[in-house]
Amino acid sequence: MIQALIFDFFGVIRPNDQGVLATYRRLGGDVTKDAVFLEDIKTAANFGLVADADEQIAARLGVPVERWFEEMGTAHNDHALLEFIRAKRAEGFKTGLLSNADAHMLSVYFTPAELQQYFDAALLSGDVGVAKPAAMFYRLMCDKLDVAPKACVMIDDRPEFCAGARYIGMQAIEYKHFDQLQQELAQLLSSDNAQQA
Repeated sequence: MIQALIFDFFGVIRPNDQGVLATYRRLGGDVTKDAVFLEDIKTAANFGLVADADEQIAARLGVPVERWFEEMGTAHNDHALLEFIRAKRAEGFKTGLLSNADAHMLSVYFTPAELQQYFDAALLSGDVGVAKPAAMFYRLMCDKLDVAPKACVMIDDRPEFCAGARYIGMQAIEYKHFDQLQQELAQLLSSDNAQQA
């Protein structure tokens, strides 16, 4: 029986056109020229190897780190999807946020009230030093939600991260857009309910 819905952040809750690279561009950065720097800093941050990734990015852009945080802030999240998550939680599903992201960035992505409203648990790769698609990262989320992998659905825009979830026994939906998620999740839940009957 499906008990938990787990959501990725970048490419799902934060649309791709509002992600790190898009924000870097908006603030005047050249993502082609700085591709190696951005990939290196993102990887190091995702594994918790650097504590000042945002400061380094802001310095590279020549803007105050506060300006970077402002552009990465809550205004650019998909609020329709967040309301859907809140509604599913009200229906009794446990909800989680599982993201390859810099440690301690939850306070930039969400207000404390939003986090409490939408998620039962949140886990960033930078906080634990392991990232998707490593099996351990998904298992850590299951432990935080106190549910078995087979009772979880992972919603992620990256096929390899969906495959990582399936590897440990979760179901997964590859996120393309909000309407598609609603349709596929409704089908999955309907099928799950039929099997339980």
